[in-house]
Amino acid sequence: MPTYTCTCGAGYKLPEGSEGKRARCKKCGVVFTIPQEPLEVAPPDDDYWDFEANRSQTPPVPEGSRFGIPAGGTAAGHPAGEYSPEELVAKGRAAMAGATKVRGFWADVGWTFALFTEPNNLAMLVIVWVLHALLPVVAMAVPVCCFFFLGYLVIYGWLCSYWFNVIEDAAAGEDRLPSLSLTEGILDDVIIPFLKFVGATVLATAPAIVCGLVVALASGVAFGQTLSNPTGPLVATIAVSMFLLPMVLLVTAIGGIFSVIRVDLLCITIVRTFPAYLAVCLLVGGTSLLEGFAKELAGLATGGGLQSFWVTLVLTSLLQAYFSIVSMRIVGLYYHHFKKRFAWSWG
Repeated sequence: MPTYTCTCGAGYKLPEGSEGKRARCKKCGVVFTIPQEPLEVAPPDDDYWDFEANRSQTPPVPEGSRFGIPAGGTAAGHPAGEYSPEELVAKGRAAMAGATKVRGFWADVGWTFALFTEPNNLAMLVIVWVLHALLPVVAMAVPVCCFFFLGYLVIYGWLCSYWFNVIEDAAAGEDRLPSLSLTEGILDDVIIPFLKFVGATVLATAPAIVCGLVVALASGVAFGQTLSNPTGPLVATIAVSMFLLPMVLLVTAIGGIFSVIRVDLLCITIVRTFPAYLAVCLLVGGTSLLEGFAKELAGLATGGGLQSFWVTLVLTSLLQAYFSIVSMRIVGLYYHHFKKRFAWSWG
């Protein structure tokens, strides 16, 4: 039975067959990968060649195909029995290097934009697309019946949960998008992620909200109007909020909402990884601009009328689904490639 001890000290005994899967600590909220059970190593026997004791000699060729060379045959131009220990070690190292080769940050970012060429990822994009398309439809029905408001919250909370899962899986180096399910129930899969996502967004945008309220009170203008026509200090605080948002979402997804309280660790991490984090902010902001530009084009192309409204809805919801997944993956990849410089210790 696999066991795991979290960095916060909480210990877990996990069910058989759960090795390699990901779980969340119920005490501190950190996501971890369930370790594999150590394999039993068989004792050496006389049939195995001891390289350390016989480095200057040529290893014998066992019966069958011990080194991938048929007895009495050849491989890659070498007669049987003519591989030196050094050649075998070099071949093993080359094979291991090829097996552990990983992409860099920019290569992973580039792959993210083409992620949906794989059938599984494309299927998940379609599901998220449908949920995005349902949001405005359900919102329009809210005045008819208040129960539609509850439906809207459920759909949005489900999307929030999925966005956090995308960040977590990208942070773990996964190329496949996570599935969208309700296996843990409405509370864990909808309500809590919704509250965490809204809370993280409010915390990140707090400088802009406070500044907007101050400007609105000082000028006697409505708060919404102040935000729609920002000037001076409000523009600066909005920029700061947008700069903090990717980090706050990442910290909330990986370490839990209470990790955001450590503003000192957040600032230290940004300083340590500033070039990479600035690139992440520009990429996330760039995807938002691309999304907005594409929506404008979709609206112009479809024109007016009821039929055009539905066409525009379908196109814009597809763009929202695509760019939201891309943005969340970029945030997770930032942690995957630069986690050694983070001030937090999440494993």
